[in-house]
Amino acid sequence: MIKENRKRILFAVLTLGVIVIFRKVIQPNIFEHSYQRDDVNKVFEVKRVMFVIVLSLKMFFYDFFVGIYKGLLHVKKMNVLELIISVIIPFAVYKAFYNFDFKNKSENFKKLCVFSLISILLGLSIFLLSSYIPTLFGFENRNLGAIRLFYTLFIISGVIWVSVQLKLQQKTIRIFLSAIAFLFIITNISVKDSWIYATKFNNELFGKLSTALKENHIESGVICLEYGMSEELKSNPNFTLREPIFYKAWESPQLCRMNGIDPLQIRVDNIYDNSGCKVKFLYKNGKMILTK
Repeated sequence: MIKENRKRILFAVLTLGVIVIFRKVIQPNIFEHSYQRDDVNKVFEVKRVMFVIVLSLKMFFYDFFVGIYKGLLHVKKMNVLELIISVIIPFAVYKAFYNFDFKNKSENFKKLCVFSLISILLGLSIFLLSSYIPTLFGFENRNLGAIRLFYTLFIISGVIWVSVQLKLQQKTIRIFLSAIAFLFIITNISVKDSWIYATKFNNELFGKLSTALKENHIESGVICLEYGMSEELKSNPNFTLREPIFYKAWESPQLCRMNGIDPLQIRVDNIYDNSGCKVKFLYKNGKMILTK
């Protein structure tokens, strides 16, 4: 068996070797600001492994469904085009499977379900070998592209296979698939609108800060900004999955430039990261107030 797959094994070894050499040797020496989060030693940290497992379970069995629930609530805020899309795509799914024989293809769906599950587990390994955490929230969810894809395939193939085992009618299975498509579409639209809102929120936040700095004749130094971030993300209905509003200091230079603040003269930190600032501003009820 090894002889038959010698070329494939050699290709896999060479590919992994090239990746390791680039990541560990070439990248750190060529790129001045190279930063790596991968760390094999983390797989031996029992507490972190348990932490990743708990967050993964929470993500699959709670966070995804919270997102879908908020997507349903968001339907009343959709415009006409978004509502039309939310109806047309599920209808197209229903029609696409109109003459499909789910029963004869059930074994294929079972294999796809198993393959998707294995792919999800492999995808989660990145969190065991790095400082990333499995979460749908904010910028961290950029690491979940493949996992979300395979999770979607897992749900769809799993629903079809279970439905066949329960001997449900073809029409019922098509309705299930259409319902899943509808939920996914409205959730994605909700997330899209939330990201747009987050951008507006950030610009309003820094726009008000820019005005307040001018009114208080502050032209340089470190500024700390407090606006009740945690409560905003939890209570504001315009957010679906805690979309990225201003949090880390590295986010502020671009937001400063976009809103008339010179980032070379003024550094803006979140109060959560730097509570010892000499100059603090509180943003509350649409007003920017100098508190210190």
